[in-house]
Amino acid sequence: CEIAYTDNPIEIFENTEITYNSVVWEDVSECYGNENGSISIEAVGGTAPLEYSIDGGETWLSDAEITGLSVGSYQIVIRDALGCERFYEDNPLILTGPDPLEIESVIAFNASCYQSNDGSIVISSPDAVLYSIDGGDSWQESSLFVGLAAGDYQVAIQDESGCIFYYEEIVSIQEPGEILIEDVLVTDVSCDGSLGVIDIRLASNPSQMRYSIDGGITFSDEALFEGLLAGEYTIVVSSGFECNV
Repeated sequence: CEIAYTDNPIEIFENTEITYNSVVWEDVSECYGNENGSISIEAVGGTAPLEYSIDGGETWLSDAEITGLSVGSYQIVIRDALGCERFYEDNPLILTGPDPLEIESVIAFNASCYQSNDGSIVISSPDAVLYSIDGGDSWQESSLFVGLAAGDYQVAIQDESGCIFYYEEIVSIQEPGEILIEDVLVTDVSCDGSLGVIDIRLASNPSQMRYSIDGGITFSDEALFEGLLAGEYTIVVSSGFECNV
């Protein structure tokens, strides 16, 4: 017994090949580091729906308009519903963008004394119109910053288009240690005619200091003063940078 299928003939179709009609891209614009590049893919063929990848097939997107891209190299692939893939023949697609702003040099001058707030930073850049040392919280037109306390500073520059570039290193201003007089040893003039002695003892950095017992009129590299007559003496210790205590 035979029976014919009522929907004969049955046709088996061949899946059409995925074909790229166009790949259009927009490079990153305006400022270095922006993520405003885009890739637009138009293709025909395959079994719908099509999916799109710009990382060689690691991840897939349903939208053929891909935005928010940064500078870099992209591997374009299309995949249809049957899993058939077609790589873009001109891979990789390279998105370019503006060059980074240039900072030629950043020079920091340390504070001269403990808590003296007289450090400074000078920035040299051919691109900058505004300068910052607090990571962009505040800006000034001058490349010279003065009256700075010891601490760490984040340098940034801004060009005439408003693009910002951050210096890759934290800039530090140092300060000398605090001058601390630990003790002053006094030997009085004795009845046998021996003259007086003043011995100044510091808590730190004794080799870097200069010493005075006349209120800073004259200084000595030695902390020991001998052969002194009876009288009043005013002690001053200096680091040599007008840092006195």
